[in-house]
Amino acid sequence: MKNDQAEAFFADLIQRPAIVLKIQEQVPDWELAEHQHIKSQFLITFSGLITIETDDGIWMVPPNTAIWIPPYVMHRGRSFGFSSGYVVFIDDHFSKQNQYLEMYQVPAFLKALLMRVSEIEHEYTSLEDDRLIHCLLDEIKNAPVQALNLPIPKDIRLKKITTILIEQPELHYSLAAWAKLICMSERNFTRLFKNETGLSVQQWRRQLHVLLALQWLSEGWSVHQIAEKLAYDSDSSFIVMFKKIMGISPKRYLEQHTNY
Repeated sequence: MKNDQAEAFFADLIQRPAIVLKIQEQVPDWELAEHQHIKSQFLITFSGLITIETDDGIWMVPPNTAIWIPPYVMHRGRSFGFSSGYVVFIDDHFSKQNQYLEMYQVPAFLKALLMRVSEIEHEYTSLEDDRLIHCLLDEIKNAPVQALNLPIPKDIRLKKITTILIEQPELHYSLAAWAKLICMSERNFTRLFKNETGLSVQQWRRQLHVLLALQWLSEGWSVHQIAEKLAYDSDSSFIVMFKKIMGISPKRYLEQHTNY
């Protein structure tokens, strides 16, 4: 990943509306240390799974989804298995003007346009190339939003609980038990958790389970293996939970996001 990192930081310095870099599929399970960029980034995964982590949360980017990373946001990156895709570095004048990380779906036309634009030289000069770049930026601005993030609380007591759940996602303690663990009343615990994450503890836990399931599905795990790993009573109970959050079953999700 060293060459890719060098190219990415070089893209910050090129004065063009957008620069498209390909994520090479040659190295599995790569990690990028905490860093930031001058330009906004629109990172798209075509295969595999990539996670982006900040102090505020964790975002998982499964196939055919994208994440918007504003300029100067400190973040870390990680790939599970062999991942492929693109990163678009966008000049501030042409960006979405979005100052928060956000997830997006990648329609088939946007995917095809990315593949075409990736062939353009970084320091292009032709009007045809410029028109294609601006067409790409328009498509990025109109990409449909998709929520796949896991907000991390700031309060050190709450962070203790989310860390435990990330490390042991199968745990299913009562609210009273979690509150007792961090020496808070159940009422104050649930109120503070909702204020800091926007989710109830159970909603946060289910969101974690979906994100982990997306990772494991991309690695070839079966629904039964995932349901068992997360301590669900049955495969069907896990599928019901997944459908409530994603709107479709795990099998249907995989079909839609891997068979373009």
